[in-house]
Amino acid sequence: MSFLLLLQSPTPTAVAPHVPENMPALLTLIYVGGFALIILLLLVSLFRNRRRLRATAVAVPEDLPTEVKKRLGSTSTNRGLRGLRWLFVMLALGLLGFHLYWAHYAHEKNEKFQELSYKDLRNRRLSESTLRGWMLDRSGKLDRALAFYRRDSSGNITRQYPMDKAMAHIFGSDRGDPGLERALFGVQSGALPEALQVVKGETLQNKGNTDVVLTIDRDLQQAAVDQLKGKHGAVVVLNPQTGELL
Repeated sequence: MSFLLLLQSPTPTAVAPHVPENMPALLTLIYVGGFALIILLLLVSLFRNRRRLRATAVAVPEDLPTEVKKRLGSTSTNRGLRGLRWLFVMLALGLLGFHLYWAHYAHEKNEKFQELSYKDLRNRRLSESTLRGWMLDRSGKLDRALAFYRRDSSGNITRQYPMDKAMAHIFGSDRGDPGLERALFGVQSGALPEALQVVKGETLQNKGNTDVVLTIDRDLQQAAVDQLKGKHGAVVVLNPQTGELL
């Protein structure tokens, strides 16, 4: 089902650019690159080892004992492959230890981590001004909002969707399905992956935080959902004079 939008006329408010810490992104790129290199070396070593084993099988006489054949097959390639395996295991253990440290000990003993944590809390407070805009139905009334924010008793702000299941195809999903959330309020990212943008010092801009008024009628949408319960189909209601989808 397709829907037309009637966007609110006010000019979008300026959104402060978000400049994340570049060290985690740099470490991520280094680790991913090293991991890919190790995988490549393992594949090359396996391929070369198979070729060497085939050549050895042809050159070794058939009447030699099995133990001698195994020793002849233990070439420098095999030893190098074992070394790469141990290197891979050490890197994996090192990564596990790194995560355990930052997850369980850094918040108590590492002053730099504590400083970044306090900075992150300040950024979260500042980022409240860059929250996505509300989505209202065609009435424009706040009590009939289709997407809005709510603050709980702990001070956490969460995005609320009163008709989440009924309008998931309109708003999109957390899995990355396209929808109004991405089209109207998504992060504007360049051609480079986000990690590379962070390392290069580029900022990630949000599209804006202006409220929008849709042509969707909340009551009509709910009525259509109620009529289609347990059935397959689609309901399209539009204004023939303007072409607005309701």
